[in-house]
Amino acid sequence: MHGHEQPSGQVRLPPSSLGFVVGFAIGFPGNFAQATWSPIPPVFPLGWMLEMWVGAILATLVAGFLYKE
Repeated sequence: MHGHEQPSGQVRLPPSSLGFVVGFAIGFPGNFAQATWSPIPPVFPLGWMLEMWVGAILATLVAGFLYKE
């Protein structure tokens, strides 16, 4: 398992994994519905989902960096 072992035995995951999960949870359902039911090429919702995903990961990393200071 990745992460850092804490003295209490808890595993602390890196902030990027939190952004990965949140970005997926926010970006996937709506864009999946768009790809399924909209009369547009499916590449558009894919791009929108990836944009949301990368944005959530970068926002989490920036927030973690600012919080660390």
